[in-house]
Amino acid sequence: MQTFLATHFSSLLAISLPSGFEWVILLAVALLIFGRRLPEVARGFGKSINEFKKGMSEVTSEINKEPMDQASSQNAGGAAKLPDANSANAMGQDASQAQESDASKKV
Repeated sequence: MQTFLATHFSSLLAISLPSGFEWVILLAVALLIFGRRLPEVARGFGKSINEFKKGMSEVTSEINKEPMDQASSQNAGGAAKLPDANSANAMGQDASQAQESDASKKV
């Protein structure tokens, strides 16, 4: 038993995409049917492409912005972790000793 595809393969090859003059005929029919609406359709298509590009650039800028935000938050977080004089006095040591002990912990 042969499958349907094997028995009708030659007839399936006859069905193909339009080529050459067939495209010209299809375009002429499309212009006759959609001629008046074609500028509106093209304008809408152009706007949608611009919106897509704008959205992609926003996503790309957000992705590129994230590592910078993380780096700045790490720098800000590192500076915020250094004890000030008030917290050092509350712990019973002066600020210079607290900063030195934090520096030795980081190394």
